[in-house]
Amino acid sequence: MHNRNAIHGMTVGTFFSPSYIGDLERMVWLRRSIEAFQVTPTRHVIAVPRQDLGAFQNALGRSSEVELVFQEDLVDPCFYPDILYRLAKKFAPGQSWRLDTRAGKPGWIVQQIVKLSSNRLINDGPIIFLDSDLFFYRRFSLKDDLGLHDGKRVLVRINQEGGSAPHRHHAANSWRFFGLPESPTNNAYMAYPAIWYPDWLSQMQQHIESLKSMPWQKALLAVDFNISEYTLYGVFIDEVLKPDNLTVRDRSFDLIAWDRASFDAIRSEVLSGRPLPADKLTLCLQSNLHIPVSEYEDMLQVILNLARTESST
Repeated sequence: MHNRNAIHGMTVGTFFSPSYIGDLERMVWLRRSIEAFQVTPTRHVIAVPRQDLGAFQNALGRSSEVELVFQEDLVDPCFYPDILYRLAKKFAPGQSWRLDTRAGKPGWIVQQIVKLSSNRLINDGPIIFLDSDLFFYRRFSLKDDLGLHDGKRVLVRINQEGGSAPHRHHAANSWRFFGLPESPTNNAYMAYPAIWYPDWLSQMQQHIESLKSMPWQKALLAVDFNISEYTLYGVFIDEVLKPDNLTVRDRSFDLIAWDRASFDAIRSEVLSGRPLPADKLTLCLQSNLHIPVSEYEDMLQVILNLARTESST
């Protein structure tokens, strides 16, 4: 369901976020940070489960920038539990394991498919992915801070000497999926915000369908190993498409809280009045740390108050 007041025809870039009711509070804070720090209003497409639409509409209010869509319109039904599995879960939960092949996929995989289908909604200018656990902490311009200008196309590719285990794992799986002969160890594409291009995404989908002889979503459903959507796209660009008009950004945009200790350190910096790194753009307070929003609302409010102070001077 689209917000009919959404911004259209803007070509600098479009924000895209998959979300759900469990991340609604985080999404509200993300939107507050965008509104506080963006130089130019930007269309923001947010894909949510059909059952969560009303809650998002109520929480986000009416905004000419926000366009709410149903994630089910972008995802093949095979990624969701079928009727037999749902009935078994309801009436015979102890036996539902017998129907695991009908259970669909977990929400985090569905969100990957939602992102990989974003070109069905956005076909003009780059897609800038904002997960719900991101928060902008300084004034930003898509052109100046994300490098989206002069017709250049950006790929965030960070060379990590030796490569972290998760990045090596995701890279190896992406090379395996594309049938490439060997796997790199150093390149990481999981940086936030991530920047994709709709036409390149369409070419990746077509390549998968040619390679696997089936619809691309069915091909991803069939894999028996984990895939990172960001790494899949990055490997396709670097190793399959190999475009000439590519600008590589070798630094991440985000300051990440990897664990409780790093979260506490960032929160202490903010509450003590010390500035966060000027060469970064967003905080990534990973939802998988299971730190409730109530524990860092004070930090986010301090950041927003600083933005209001700066704008009034």
